[in-house]
Order: sequence, then C-alpha cells, then structure tokens
Amino acid sequence: TQRDMEVQCNVCAAPVPKSQIFEHLPKCMYAYSLKEDYVFNCPCVQCRGKSPHTPALLHSYFRQLPAEQRERMDRQMDQDDSDNEEEDEDEEDEEEVEQVPAKKAKKAMVKHLHVRLSFERRFKCHVVVKAPITTIWENLFAEALDKGFKFSDFGHLYRAEVNGVDLIPSINQFEYKGRQLPQNAKYADKVTLEQLKMKPGQYYGILFDFGDDWRFSMSVEQETMEVDEGVKVVDRVGKPP
Repeated sequence: TQRDMEVQCNVCAAPVPKSQIFEHLPKCMYAYSLKEDYVFNCPCVQCRGKSPHTPALLHSYFRQLPAEQRERMDRQMDQDDSDNEEEDEDEEDEEEVEQVPAKKAKKAMVKHLHVRLSFERRFKCHVVVKAPITTIWENLFAEALDKGFKFSDFGHLYRAEVNGVDLIPSINQFEYKGRQLPQNAKYADKVTLEQLKMKPGQYYGILFDFGDDWRFSMSVEQETMEVDEGVKVVDRVGKPP
C-alpha cells in the first residue's frame, strides 16, 4: 500500500514517499534551519541521529552550499507554499459551490387542510388550525385542544366518526388487542387526514371525556398548498372555559 512505501522524515516527522526522501530532506532541514527555537537530532552520515543540531549550526551548514543550490531550494519552498495556498482556496471554493444549491433550494409545497374545532352550544369559541394532509388525525385533534382550548390532558376517552369511519382512541386500544377491528373502524393514532378523505365542507361531531361530556364540532374550511410546518394555529375566537 501507499503507507508501506512511505518513511517518516527525521526533521518534520511527516510521512514521505521513500523515493522522494532524499529530495525532501534537504529542503525540510533548510526550512527548519530558519527557525529560532527548533532542536533535533541530526540525521547526517557523520552524526547518525546522535547529535542535536541547533538552527544556528544548520544555518551555517546551508550557508556553505553553493548559492545556486540555495536559491533553487528557496524557489522550491516558495512554490510548495503557493501550491498549498491554491489547494486551500480550491477547497474553500468547492465548499461554497456545495452550499449554493442548499441556499437556493426551495422547500416543497404540500397540501394542507384548515380545520375548525368549535365548542357546541355552551361556549361560543373556536380555533382554526392548519395541518398537512399527512398529519395523524389524533395528533390534529390533540394539538387543536391544547393550543386552542388549553386542554393539555388528553388522557380521556372520546367518540368521533369521520366520513363513516369510527376512530378508536389510542387510550382505548388495549380493548382490541388480539381482536380484529370492526370493518368501519380505524385507530385514531394511525390514520391520516388524507386516508380519512377529509375535504372542505365536511362536518364531524366529537364527544370528549365521557365524564364531563365536552362536545365539539370539527369542520374543514379550506385546502391550501404550503410549506410543511406541522400543525399551526391560524385563528382563535372567544374565551375557552
């Protein structure tokens, strides 16, 4: 593998292809000779890694090299620095290019239903929520009760029928464990608005909490195409009990 063909530079400790080590080492030593506080064990034939050379000694050694060779090494180091800078710029450009589509990408529009939930008879108040048609029906009902009427305790039985489908509350599903559901029944926490074929102009009655008998009416007011933001309250009228 490529890692097997590499050796570690004695000066900078970087992995270098074995075939390039003799080209790399003089340049690396010359570069480190310009540092003021660097000390390493010299790998030259005379020292064989046993003598620590300081930058001053290294610098004096390279000063003895022919001027043409030192200039060539300087140019090579400048070229290496320039190549590294260009690589960094290219990587930054690639990151920017990758980010542009994300910024310009538009969120998908999905079909929403605007559903009105009202108290029947006793209280003149209602809430209108909008939700994607993929919303679970029981989630819609719970969100409307909580955000519209502050009914945070959803742990009660209720009776609801939507387009001929009897909705079984999640709290009551234990009664049907191991039994087949009636043909016209569905679990309220597993069926969506779309599956129930809810459309504008439809009306449904709901009895919530068999002890207090809270009666509600649910109606679909309109259908819109919007960005999916979950269940949101769009209107609230009157003061809930």
